[in-house]
Amino acid sequence: MTEPDARKEAIDRLTAKRGFWGLAASGLAALIIATTIWALTDAGYFWPIWIVFGIGIALLMRGWTIWGPKRRGITEDEIQREMGNRR
Repeated sequence: MTEPDARKEAIDRLTAKRGFWGLAASGLAALIIATTIWALTDAGYFWPIWIVFGIGIALLMRGWTIWGPKRRGITEDEIQREMGNRR
């Protein structure tokens, strides 16, 4: 990997991490607001749980792309090995 490619990849990772924490902060703010509204009304069925599920799924998906297994490019060795396996 060349220096410009490595730099771009590092910037992309940093941008993704900042986006993750921004999503977490905004999700927490939405949950606090919804829970406050829920508590100030009849406080029956805890409907803010749906916000927790939604934000949780979004955080899991974004976190997986940042910290999950990395997809790597296909190497020339893999291509040659696959071409050798043709029948």
